[in-house]
Amino acid sequence: MKVFFLTPFALLLLSCATTQRTTPDGNAWASFAYEGFGAKVERLAGVDAIDCGVINQVNKADPVNKGNSIKKARACVDKSVVSGRPFKYGTVRIPLDSYLFETLVYTPTKKYWIVHYDVMLDGTNNMHVIKRCKRIDLARSDSIFEGADCVEVSTQEWLSDIPEQQR
Repeated sequence: MKVFFLTPFALLLLSCATTQRTTPDGNAWASFAYEGFGAKVERLAGVDAIDCGVINQVNKADPVNKGNSIKKARACVDKSVVSGRPFKYGTVRIPLDSYLFETLVYTPTKKYWIVHYDVMLDGTNNMHVIKRCKRIDLARSDSIFEGADCVEVSTQEWLSDIPEQQR
């Protein structure tokens, strides 16, 4: 298994710093979860995807949240699902004793990807739960999205085309 590098976004969360996070290109996806994760999300979603946002529930003052909220982002997801347009959405929160990065992507090939990356607060013991689904069950999806007709995707398969994780 590859060792995961923590991005500046994750390091900020781990350090509990109060300074504002910035990313090299102003793109919240560039520093989401770990190096290369956001780029893969963007490849899956495609260039014309609706960006429903990245919501940092750990630090509500994070500039990534500016002008967005869970409610607005979920409405964007709902609207995108109904319209059938590709989209991407991500959030980070602390459910108990770890950071949970959750991502939902709808691709131009009409597949949903639900990706959970869970890492302990000290940066250790990370794990992925990855599903590729034919449908999403919005009625059952509250804090975590629920897929329907899903297949599990291995961590190895997920990481296989993320060059930053092949070192």
